[in-house]
Amino acid sequence: RYRAGLLQYLRDEEFQMEVAHWAFQHCNKFPRTMDPEDWEHPLELTTLHKEYRELFESRAEAFMTDTGFSKDKILAETKELFEEEREFGEPRGLFDAITAS
Repeated sequence: RYRAGLLQYLRDEEFQMEVAHWAFQHCNKFPRTMDPEDWEHPLELTTLHKEYRELFESRAEAFMTDTGFSKDKILAETKELFEEEREFGEPRGLFDAITAS
C-alpha cells in the first residue's frame, strides 16, 4: 500500500523545512483574528494557497515517480480504505491530513 510511503515522503525533514520556510515567509499575510468566513479572500491569499498546495502536490508527484505508484492505484486504494473505515465510523486520517489545505 502507498500510505506508509507517502507519509514518509511528507514527513521527510527536508520537505518539512521547505514547508516551514514557506509558512514563515507568508504567515503574516493572513489575518489572525477574523473568521475566514467573515472576509473576502484577496487574490494574493488565493495565490498563496495555490503555492502551498503545489508544495504538497509536487511532493506527491515525486513519490509516485520514485515508487511507480499511479494516481489510479492510489485512488483505488483510497476508495478501499474509505469502504473499510465506513464499517467502523467516519473516514479520517490520511485523507483529512492531505486535504486540509
